[in-house]
Amino acid sequence: VDGTSFSQIPVVDVDVDLIERLINQNLAHHADKTIVNKLEPLKLVFDLAQRKKWCSENPARLVKLEPTKYQGEQAAEENTLEVIKVDHIRSLIRTALDEHEGVDGLAIAFACQAGLRFGEMAALKWKHIDFDRSRVHVNLAMRKQRGRMVAADIPKKTKKGDNSKARRVVFLLPSLVNDLKQWYLKTAYSGADDYVFCKPDGSHQKSADHWRVQVLHKICGKVDGLAQLRFHDLRHVFASLCLMQLGKDLVRVSDLLGHQTVEITRSKYGHWIDDPDRDRSDAEKLEAALWGAP
Repeated sequence: VDGTSFSQIPVVDVDVDLIERLINQNLAHHADKTIVNKLEPLKLVFDLAQRKKWCSENPARLVKLEPTKYQGEQAAEENTLEVIKVDHIRSLIRTALDEHEGVDGLAIAFACQAGLRFGEMAALKWKHIDFDRSRVHVNLAMRKQRGRMVAADIPKKTKKGDNSKARRVVFLLPSLVNDLKQWYLKTAYSGADDYVFCKPDGSHQKSADHWRVQVLHKICGKVDGLAQLRFHDLRHVFASLCLMQLGKDLVRVSDLLGHQTVEITRSKYGHWIDDPDRDRSDAEKLEAALWGAP
């Protein structure tokens, strides 16, 4: 700031205006979520400084972030979801399993074929996988609490009192069950309360960064014609598979993805459903109603 490193500024001299100026200078073009994540450690630092009485208030907690309301036409077009071809999905899964042994390749393959969110996968324990019935019970998700990630129970009810659709049961493909069984026999952490996709020390994954940068991006670069994907996009891979086989059953797809309402699913994937025969039939019905049968 003005030629002085932020780390060299005394705690007592840091105020909310200074932090907001830093955000505008260095993070103006980042997503809102990225800015919030970058700000979180600073909040914890000043919490400590406040307890030590090095400052009277926590300026990082006084920062007001204006959420982005409109993305603009170009950004909206770039964020439009497209159906992912089954050949690309097949190559994505095979490359993950063939070239990334252990938990990393399996995590990508699992996300493609089960559609769980990162937080749900990070909290998944062996006791939640029903090998006999080839199903996974999604009961937990990693949540950020007081600056750290903890495995928290997914409430059975939403704040509005509705049944939570995030808490769900998802079928597992037979080939995926076999891959999970192989990992179960290899991993040193196979207890009922151990994490399925744990880190080498048995602890839970704290972010999807490793899987996204070190695994997924490398795989995408090797699959001809496949765009660069984020880890969260693997839910769209699963949605693509479901809509290919389940057709227009958005209610079923919504339940599998854990969307609270089918309208959320419709807004994301409704444009993927292309049925020329239905369109022609509907047009003929309206024609007959308006002008009479030919």
